[in-house]
Amino acid sequence: LLLQHLNKVIVICEKYGFSPAMWSDMIFKGAFKGEYYVSEKNFPTGYLTGFPENIKLIYWDYYHNNKEDYNNMLYLHRKTKRKICFAGGIWTWRGFAPYNKYTEITMAPALDACIENGVDEVLMTMWGDNGGECSRFSVLSSLIFVAEKAIDGETDKKRISAIAEKISGYTYRELLILDVPNNLSGKKVEFNVNPSKYLLFSDPLMPFFDGFIQENFESKYQEYFLLLNALSERKGFFADLFVTQAKLCKVLSNKAQLSVKLKDAYDSKNIAEMKKAVEKIHLIIADIKDFYYVFREQWNRENKSFGFEVQDIRIGGLIMRLEHVKAILQNFLDGKSDKIEALEEKRHTLSIAKHENEVSVVFNNYSQMVTAGIL
Repeated sequence: LLLQHLNKVIVICEKYGFSPAMWSDMIFKGAFKGEYYVSEKNFPTGYLTGFPENIKLIYWDYYHNNKEDYNNMLYLHRKTKRKICFAGGIWTWRGFAPYNKYTEITMAPALDACIENGVDEVLMTMWGDNGGECSRFSVLSSLIFVAEKAIDGETDKKRISAIAEKISGYTYRELLILDVPNNLSGKKVEFNVNPSKYLLFSDPLMPFFDGFIQENFESKYQEYFLLLNALSERKGFFADLFVTQAKLCKVLSNKAQLSVKLKDAYDSKNIAEMKKAVEKIHLIIADIKDFYYVFREQWNRENKSFGFEVQDIRIGGLIMRLEHVKAILQNFLDGKSDKIEALEEKRHTLSIAKHENEVSVVFNNYSQMVTAGIL
């Protein structure tokens, strides 16, 4: 079926003078039992028979940090004897914050492999999975890094910084600070984790991430808020990117550990701490509104309006949920209810594998962040 369809599409392309290309995973997965990134050195005998010769294969890979992984896949692509293009990733699809440093970790070996294997066509993708929240301008340092690497095979950080500063008014190292909302480990980079998104939307009464929350998360976000806020005080388009990330960290400096603190206070019958939680939720709601308005401005500067209805629903829903949680807690504290059913239950953390030495995880599905029900 794939070959029949492909041959029909090629005929249409030739009619209008287009050169057809396709993502190569559609071919690889058929050959290797649903797997794309494989270590095999050959396709199954006869597998490529009948496969069109005048089709370009686009090898996409955003994840590996070892040149040999890319070399092996490019070797297999060359075995097809078709034109090859490499598609890499500039990481914009894990929520509100970019992942510039992880882009470098993955794309530096990828481009080294492309140069060694004679691949002369490369494109970079910037996806918007599950909301498209990340600013495309927040990955300026990655765009410059990749361009320099592709052109010269080297990356002179002083030259990259000079280009970045000329364009944005910020140095290369300052632009990397836009990454920090997702880095809670204290290390240079984690494996594309996104705590700033799932901790923002996680429900205080029925959370799924408590097992991944550490006691320094809120202080870490307070530190990041101060850092980003200081950088946002300059004028210009790029300064606004720091404003958005600073406001996000301000929210998380009070919310990141809220679910854990609430459960502990309820279980230990610590009424004073529960009262503090009510006060804190009031502050969090105000901070979320501040974040919402700057995030909306950022979206409208960079995008058409389509898609922001998703953010209205998500962030608006978060505010209303927190208002409800506050009311539930207040009713309990006022003696209007003798228990809080959600806090009576044992907490369960989602079963998500963590990479070695990381404190956070990757979870980018909003509807599964906020409820075990159907949204």
